[in-house]
Amino acid sequence: MKMKELIDQALTRWPDNIEIDSNIAPNTVELFCRPELVPGVCDWLFNQQGYHFAGLIVEENSNQWDLFYLFVGRGEMERIQVRTSAPLAELLFQSVSRLVHAAD
Repeated sequence: MKMKELIDQALTRWPDNIEIDSNIAPNTVELFCRPELVPGVCDWLFNQQGYHFAGLIVEENSNQWDLFYLFVGRGEMERIQVRTSAPLAELLFQSVSRLVHAAD
């Protein structure tokens, strides 16, 4: 699947609930969503779109957590990162490990 198709499908599937940035790095698309949507977005990428889970990065900033769920595509050098943010007071996030093999 081409990145443009993936972006269109994500916007159709989660209208008004997902922000997309395709200018963060070459061959990389960021899907930004609220924390409660992350399991569904990761499930969709892994189980329906065929992307491979590549890791989870957690950043602690001055006033919030930023979580980056990284995925890579097949064939092409495609990278997708699902990003979410929450206040530092939020210490629990929904797991995606039951939906995405080798996650968390």
